[in-house]
Amino acid sequence: MVMWWKSKRKGLIALAGVFGIAIAAAALPQKYYDRINTLGSYEEDGSATGRLDIWAVSIDIANRRPILGGGFYIHTDDYAYVNQRPDFFRKSFHSIYFEVLAYHGYVGLLLFLALGTCAYFTCGWIKNQTKDRPDLQGDYTLAMMMQCSVTVYAVSGAFQNLAHYDLYYGLLAIIVIHRHIIGEKLKVPAAGEAQATEVPGNDYPEPGGVLQPAPAFAAARGVQRSFLRSETEATAMNRGKSFLRQN
Repeated sequence: MVMWWKSKRKGLIALAGVFGIAIAAAALPQKYYDRINTLGSYEEDGSATGRLDIWAVSIDIANRRPILGGGFYIHTDDYAYVNQRPDFFRKSFHSIYFEVLAYHGYVGLLLFLALGTCAYFTCGWIKNQTKDRPDLQGDYTLAMMMQCSVTVYAVSGAFQNLAHYDLYYGLLAIIVIHRHIIGEKLKVPAAGEAQATEVPGNDYPEPGGVLQPAPAFAAARGVQRSFLRSETEATAMNRGKSFLRQN
């Protein structure tokens, strides 16, 4: 869905998606539809109610220790033992948000959300800065894919135990480094937009500039040409005098 929203051919992809869903719907077994029908009566599903219960446990842990949370090693086993709830043994939080909430409290959850939010909008800034630069289209594509990755992690992680998934934090590091690199690239004008930069003693233009000698170098070259012209005239006069004397 995120890739479709970011793509430039939404109509074509949507049409292909409709055909794909129709084919998949015809091929799916009846067991799949039976499982989907349980959404209307989730109270009877032990898996669904178990997740709701364990999310309530994470909130309870955070309420008891709102600043620091329960720590990295707080698990449902500890809560089950302290509160005499054997039904919570060996249960997972099944959500990156409730997992962080239980481990690190409300402060940790705010920091976790801030990381993802800053990463998302940093990718948006990179896209805005590079979308009109033909020489930076690779950076635009990279920022778009990183933004999609952050979005997918935020959505799918709502039902997964991936709060400390190392790949996600690797993506955050790449986004920060990419932001710094783009800042340096934007200091260099795009091809065809650069103006000639005068460098004393150098008549070679900067990239994209026009060949124009620097004033100091041009003046020196003019003096050199005047000297050579005078020397040539003096040589011609001496040869003429020698010719007249011989005759």
